[in-house]
Amino acid sequence: MKPGDMIRYRDRKETDPHPSDVGEMGRWGTTGIIVRLLDARYVPEGKVLPSIEYIDDVGDWVVCKQSDVEVISSTDYISMNRSS
Repeated sequence: MKPGDMIRYRDRKETDPHPSDVGEMGRWGTTGIIVRLLDARYVPEGKVLPSIEYIDDVGDWVVCKQSDVEVISSTDYISMNRSS
């Protein structure tokens, strides 16, 4: 996982807030491009976890846990195709 990779944010889990409670922030299953890797603190436990910042498919900047996304296209693969 690295900047430039295309990711897909996970689908909504039963334990997630209801979409009507979070409004536009409840956009599970979206895609985006990683901007940077970072560590972020999550409540209520206050744990610091490996995270990413990405731009989603509507142009919003999002920070989430790395474990909540899957890489669907790597920049290594894109670069390899461009040089062919």
